[in-house]
Amino acid sequence: MADGDLAPWLAEWPIQPAFTLRVLPIDALARKGGLELVEQQLIRIAACVVA
Repeated sequence: MADGDLAPWLAEWPIQPAFTLRVLPIDALARKGGLELVEQQLIRIAACVVA
């Protein structure tokens, strides 16, 4: 990540395992309520408080 450019990281994040989601984020989106879970996860990451 160069100079705070999040684009490369954000492009890779949906296809990388997310421990807190217990599935790939891209797979979570296909489930009922998945959009909200992914949104909450990204908010936590942005706040540097991954729970």
